[in-house]
Amino acid sequence: MAIAESSSVYRPTKRGGGGPLKLLWWQGPTLLNPHFGVGTKDREGSRLFYEPLASWDAEGNLALILAAEIPSIQNGGLSPDGKSVTWKLKPGVKWHDGRPFTAETWCSTGSSPKTQRRPQ
Repeated sequence: MAIAESSSVYRPTKRGGGGPLKLLWWQGPTLLNPHFGVGTKDREGSRLFYEPLASWDAEGNLALILAAEIPSIQNGGLSPDGKSVTWKLKPGVKWHDGRPFTAETWCSTGSSPKTQRRPQ
């Protein structure tokens, strides 16, 4: 799990805050691996463990999570023919174990579904 540094330190607003995280969906996640998830419940449930490069905000715009910028033709992240995308990663992001979050480590995480069997 890669973690981007938060801009603020969370302080519970009431006694007992910061305890167990409780989530409620009409149907619980069946998988916590976004590569094998079959629906929104799995994708959202996996966000506890996996963060994307970018995600959609409430207005339908791409919001940065682990990426430094959204790829576009103007910034060179999207090729003119649309067949190639290059993401720039936020600096200072680390994996859960403290290792640097790099393109190489991200690619090895992203390629793991190719070598794993989907749970039955």
